[in-house]
Amino acid sequence: MSGKTMSITANSRLKIPGAVLGKPKDVVVEKDASIAVPEDYARHLISDRFAVDAKAKGAGSKAKAAKEKPFADMTDAELATAAAERNIPGAADASREDLLTALAQS
Repeated sequence: MSGKTMSITANSRLKIPGAVLGKPKDVVVEKDASIAVPEDYARHLISDRFAVDAKAKGAGSKAKAAKEKPFADMTDAELATAAAERNIPGAADASREDLLTALAQS
């Protein structure tokens, strides 16, 4: 994934094609979870009402719950949400261990 990204919050369960994120496999985003995607793709999902701008919506209910948990106890989706909220560069391509390290330092 290159270029400008935008954080979105899913209105329902979404399957983001791996090619969009520069990953070999598709990524599933649960309802109310946030993820950083290329800006053009984010605007497409927002215009089709599959997602909203994460900044406009604020943290979803799962994201709020995730903030109260220690990072090590979070699911991969919660870690991705936390990383997106903190605008951690390269979070979409990072391993779980790298996300835990980056979030601990944020």
